[in-house]
Amino acid sequence: MPKKTLIIIWKQHYSNFNPEQNFWGFGDLLRSLCGASETCKALGINVVFDLRHHPISKCFVHQQHGYEDYIDGIISKMPLKIFNSVEEFAGRLKLCLKNSNLECVSPWIGPGVFERDISEHTKTTLKTLLTKTPEFEAYCKTHSPQPPYTVTHFRLGDTHMQLHGTNRQVAHTKLLNTYTDVISDTLVISDSSTFKKLITESNLPNTVVSKVEPCHLGVEQDTEKIMSTLCEYFMLTKARLILTFNVYDRKSFSGFVLSINRLFDIPMVNLRSFAATGAPNGVI
Repeated sequence: MPKKTLIIIWKQHYSNFNPEQNFWGFGDLLRSLCGASETCKALGINVVFDLRHHPISKCFVHQQHGYEDYIDGIISKMPLKIFNSVEEFAGRLKLCLKNSNLECVSPWIGPGVFERDISEHTKTTLKTLLTKTPEFEAYCKTHSPQPPYTVTHFRLGDTHMQLHGTNRQVAHTKLLNTYTDVISDTLVISDSSTFKKLITESNLPNTVVSKVEPCHLGVEQDTEKIMSTLCEYFMLTKARLILTFNVYDRKSFSGFVLSINRLFDIPMVNLRSFAATGAPNGVI
């Protein structure tokens, strides 16, 4: 009896969402792939990943799987399927494959994926999927500092990016003043170019600020900006420790850095906790 196979497709635009509704960033994609891989491993299902229809594919070596023509024929009609939990995804997958040996889906699987241990099998699978092209490898070498280093990471997102003029300046200055002692002697990475510029102009001792231009990988089409953001991701994978600030939630980590902790085993600290106590409480 042929082994059942699940094909996971990555793309930016789906038939059931308007382009301006895109909310799925790189952390969402990696978390969903982890959830799919762990589920298929548990159920004894073969899983195939295809990145070719997402702009990030220009940065990674395509892993041949034999379903390329089939995917190309259905890609325009692919919807994004939302699953709030791994259990919901697993239940749907078993139902779809009950009378079929092949299923193709673009899943968004909820945050609970990263609340579980990730197997070495899945870690290896995703790291292979993220094998850099020679061109992207050269780009990363040119734009990345040499390890070892500690990273302070600021996920400021729309809350700060939608502020304008004086309001944004005040918010960023207050944030910098709060974490100046922590930022010193680290590599600073952020999704806010204006905040990184402020830190650069502050001339903090032994502090390196990433010069690459951040973007949201759920919507960005420009190859240079995509390479820049992915370059920062791989900088984080080389860190000895990540101190991270998430503007959206005082207690949680952004999916972007949480995926690094789960896949690359880099220890992470909630920056608010670290600044308040002076000790790495909450290391995961």
